[in-house]
Amino acid sequence: MTIRAPLALLLLLLSLGACHPPVPTGDALELYTQGAAPTETLPVVVVMHGYGGSPERVVRLLDGLAVRARVIAPHGQLKVGQGWGWFARFWQTTSDELAPGIAGAAGDVLRIVDERTGGRMCGRLIVTGFSQGGFLSYAIAARAPSRVAAAFPIGGLLPPLLRPTAKPAGTLPRVDAFHGDADSAVDLRDDRAAHEAFVAAGYPGALHVYPGVEHAIAPEIARDVRAAIEQVIRDEGCAK
Repeated sequence: MTIRAPLALLLLLLSLGACHPPVPTGDALELYTQGAAPTETLPVVVVMHGYGGSPERVVRLLDGLAVRARVIAPHGQLKVGQGWGWFARFWQTTSDELAPGIAGAAGDVLRIVDERTGGRMCGRLIVTGFSQGGFLSYAIAARAPSRVAAAFPIGGLLPPLLRPTAKPAGTLPRVDAFHGDADSAVDLRDDRAAHEAFVAAGYPGALHVYPGVEHAIAPEIARDVRAAIEQVIRDEGCAK
């Protein structure tokens, strides 16, 4: 059976230096960076889109990633125009009212990763995402800290009901948040409060603020997130 990838996916393949085409099957898109093969045991990077976004768009965040990795980009279950959503639009409800939807979506992402990897990977998971995907990056780090090496939420937050309130046992993931100070969709103050809760619970990491950046993955944010991912993969002993 021959699978023909759309032109946009072929261009994406070339930009990421992968030797195997992206596989947009079922609930996620997968690709391999820097000539990696599916037969290898690789670090796994999970990248999650925002409301109305798609795996094909958000995965561009990893263009130019300089290490070999398996990338899993799932999509939400809510159809939103030509894209997807993970839960209700956050500006239509209060932060804590979103908690059940966020928790459920975080569980869905972990299930998808388990089904696709069977636990076969080098090191622990790296999770990142934009907007709603940033909410989920936080939520996964709080829900399954022992499984995560690092979480890099972009333009995200986490409702108080889902924030860690005590230090979990074991080695905790690094949580670095990235946020523009001109973001009018997700208030920087809410992201700061979420990140401070993680730091108070013993998670290492920092909040990186970008002057003049609105609710978007600005080039400087993408650059810094890629560098952070590459460093974590090296720290996990998985760089090839």
